[in-house]
Amino acid sequence: MELVYSSLERYSVRPCGTLDTVSKQTTVAILATTLCLFQVLDGLMTSIGVARFGVEVEGNPLIRTLMIEFGSDMALGVVKFLSILIVIALAYFAPRVSWIKGAMGAVTGFYLFAAIIPWTYILFIKPIL
Repeated sequence: MELVYSSLERYSVRPCGTLDTVSKQTTVAILATTLCLFQVLDGLMTSIGVARFGVEVEGNPLIRTLMIEFGSDMALGVVKFLSILIVIALAYFAPRVSWIKGAMGAVTGFYLFAAIIPWTYILFIKPIL
């Protein structure tokens, strides 16, 4: 329990951080789920793109090199699996480390605008136009 000073100059008693903790955990869970979904979608769309246009279409030079060395499906599978493990680890540590939630939000936005939307346009909208 903690004492909370209100603007009416009264003290009230409430459970310590229950609402804040629940809302932060919910936010982290939503971010982690969304980021895992984006990882899977990016992997699927990259696989379709590589099958359609070749390995050269991959924008990440490290992943492109892994695709050349080990095959596109193997490289994508391993990289996306490791990415999802990292997201799970970040979600686990987020309540203990204050900056992780913001970083997960930034990465989720980055994936949306740098991977999901471009691949959606290239694979599904551009062919129609």
